[in-house]
Amino acid sequence: MVLPLASAAGAAASTGATALGLSMGKSDLDLTRDLFKLQMCQAKRLWTAEWSEASIRHGESLLQSAQQHAEAQALAFASYYQAEKIASQGIKLARDQDSRSYEMAWRAEVRESLRDELINQNNRY
Repeated sequence: MVLPLASAAGAAASTGATALGLSMGKSDLDLTRDLFKLQMCQAKRLWTAEWSEASIRHGESLLQSAQQHAEAQALAFASYYQAEKIASQGIKLARDQDSRSYEMAWRAEVRESLRDELINQNNRY
């Protein structure tokens, strides 16, 4: 019987491994169990590596989110500070204008009163 080369090599390797295992006193079941244990160890290592990578990515995204939040807070504080400063300047300007208009009205009243008084004195003499 002629076997294809690949399946013949695989069969020879399997037979060799079984023969090696049997010479060490291991049955096919023991060899299968050992292979399964090795595969499970490999799966655990891969899962741990994927979990740690996902954890790192999650930590980086949290850090980036916190940084963006801090930047947004700083911008909001700066805009609030500017608005507060502009509002206080507006209040000061309005107060100054009100004070100036009151002073101008007061001076106009005093001028008018003095003029009337001078006119009355001139008319008496």
